[in-house]
Amino acid sequence: MRELTQQPTANSQQPKVPAPHQNCRHWVKTDGADPGVRIRVGLVLGLILLIYGGLSMRLVQIQVTQGQSWKDKAGKQEVVNERTPAERGPIIDRSGLPLAFNLPGDTVIADLKLIQDRSATARALAPLLNMTAGSICAKISRNDRRVVYLAHNVEPETAEKIRALKILGVGFHEEFRRTYPQGKQLCHVLGWAGMDGGMEGIERELDSLLSGTPGYLRYYRDAAHRLIALNDGAVGPADNQPPRDGLAITLTVDARLQETAEEQIALINEQFDPKSTTCVVMDVSTGAILAMACTPEFDPNAPNKCGPESRRNRILTDGYEPGSTFKTFDAAMALERKLWRRHEMIDCENGAWRIGGYRTLHDAHAYGLLSFDDVIAKSSNIGAAKIAWRLGLDGLYETVNTFGFGHLTGINLPGEVKGLVRPRKLWTADSVYSVAMGHEIRVTPIQLVCAYAAVVNGGVLYRPKIVQRIVNEQGEELYTLHAQPTRRVISEQTSQQMREVLTRVVAPGGTGAKAFCAEYAIGGKTGTTVKIDPITHTYSSTRYIGSFCGFAPAENPRLVCLVTVDEPRKGSGYYGGTVAAPAVREVLVKGLTLLNVPPRSADEQKRAIADSKCVAAH
Repeated sequence: MRELTQQPTANSQQPKVPAPHQNCRHWVKTDGADPGVRIRVGLVLGLILLIYGGLSMRLVQIQVTQGQSWKDKAGKQEVVNERTPAERGPIIDRSGLPLAFNLPGDTVIADLKLIQDRSATARALAPLLNMTAGSICAKISRNDRRVVYLAHNVEPETAEKIRALKILGVGFHEEFRRTYPQGKQLCHVLGWAGMDGGMEGIERELDSLLSGTPGYLRYYRDAAHRLIALNDGAVGPADNQPPRDGLAITLTVDARLQETAEEQIALINEQFDPKSTTCVVMDVSTGAILAMACTPEFDPNAPNKCGPESRRNRILTDGYEPGSTFKTFDAAMALERKLWRRHEMIDCENGAWRIGGYRTLHDAHAYGLLSFDDVIAKSSNIGAAKIAWRLGLDGLYETVNTFGFGHLTGINLPGEVKGLVRPRKLWTADSVYSVAMGHEIRVTPIQLVCAYAAVVNGGVLYRPKIVQRIVNEQGEELYTLHAQPTRRVISEQTSQQMREVLTRVVAPGGTGAKAFCAEYAIGGKTGTTVKIDPITHTYSSTRYIGSFCGFAPAENPRLVCLVTVDEPRKGSGYYGGTVAAPAVREVLVKGLTLLNVPPRSADEQKRAIADSKCVAAH
């Protein structure tokens, strides 16, 4: 051992290295390295150099090539741009009554990365959200997103109970809940609004104005998504954008008149049990809609509880053959073109007129000679056909288009249809007689009420309006209703004559006598439409639409009102003068009262009643 520790001298002899044990397989010779070792060491060193080279290249890529991109991502993770909802604008009626506004509400949300026990969470929330534990568990067990919505617009009491549970990962998102305080009233005009904005009615048509613009709040957050501080501009813009609330919409509708219209519809439904009913009231001098109601109806606070049949605004969407109400336009254009004079007599063929040896027109009664006025007052099919015959096919086709049939009225509500007017080349020789009686065309109630307003207002067709005013959150008025005339359809003289003709309809002996009113002079026209049988595709013997379009005061019209009753299934009749005229009378009286239109004096009312009795006696 001592020799091994001594330093060898220059002349000293090197000690002999003992021979390796024969069983040692890993003995390395001292006189030279094993080539296999050198190869392995080289490979390891090469791999290390390759790894370091790759890391260096990646570092250069991150720092130089992708540096800005990573900085942007870091900024997005560190600075949050949180959306702050805008409040949807209110909707009110012309007198200021709120029809739709917002209540504060909470949406229950769940952060799936923070929830610890999904089953326990679902069981705790189920009774509060009126949901099954299974449905909640399915929502919070998703893998395709981090945050899920569990319930929208929960009541404040429910939200407090959920907060009291202190479940990690369950929170709230503030929003607004749309409410309709009048319930079903005006449901088809208002429509409703959901999470995706307006779904029907004015809520849908003016959604871009009502919905407003959401704001945002920028702030720093930590890894647990907690607020650290508001953004001071170090990362991105420093200014926080407040939400801009939606605009306030004032409708032309008067809720008081709407209530009367809906009450009258309810009475019709109770008495005659129709398939559907409509009522629309228009200001004849501006085109403003003062009431619009139809059944079936729905509650916009719970729209999904009713099917699409109840949610459809039939005044805009349901075309039908107008029947005898169309005779008014034949007569107006015939007088306008001076093809007939009111004192002329028309042979109504004692109730049956054979045309061309192949077709016979019939009247409800066997009339002989009738004056031009009485043809309209008594609604003679034969007399109307003879009036239209002088117009001819071209003149009648022009009449249809001039009064707006076959065209959209342009009202600010969704779903309006054009009705149906076939091209002129498809009209036959028979069309002049069929169209004269309101067949072969389909019109909508909104088209018909616009056309009647033009007949009695002096001859001007107006675009119907449903919006009275639009105001922003600062109270600045952005829009005010202006009458929008479309075109003149008849002269003032012809309009005056037609007012006199249509007043005869409501006199005793006229088909609209049940619309007679002592307080105000009312004029109008009845219609009884035979519907097409959906199975035989021929005119039915049991399906009818009864209608009446009236206006008042007759001497200086302010309002026009149309009521249609589709397929009355019980009661004493189906004629328009029976099922619709009384309701029109009540709605017109209410409307004129609200407009402060003075009624006839007591003496004038007595004379009107006496005159009506005298006419009835003769």
